[in-house]
Amino acid sequence: MVQWSVRIQCHGQFASLICVWQENRQFLGQLKVAKNGWNRLLGWGARGNALGVWLNPCRSIHTFAMATDIDLIWLNKRKEIVHVETNVKPSSWRYRADAQSVIELPAGVLAKHGFWQQERDKELLQ
Repeated sequence: MVQWSVRIQCHGQFASLICVWQENRQFLGQLKVAKNGWNRLLGWGARGNALGVWLNPCRSIHTFAMATDIDLIWLNKRKEIVHVETNVKPSSWRYRADAQSVIELPAGVLAKHGFWQQERDKELLQ
């Protein structure tokens, strides 16, 4: 079970990604918001200089034609985390029936900022 959360603040075509662990908030970076057909089709390629891309709405993604691994944060309609996947390899496909949107980030971003590691440590202690 994920014990941290995300806050997304939209600014037109971009959004700020803030991760929250207990009372601590950390800005991770800007996301390209992919809501229209063209940006959704481009997916990861639509992000430009942004850290990642937020596909909304989205229940499935593919990593065909990608050259690098990515991290995924799956969100429900209330923007609550329903699932996290790290180091998703190229040439794969993912689907979440319980998700409304997904955030794609470069592999290792969550671990670099300590969010995924804190979750794994908590699971090991239980």
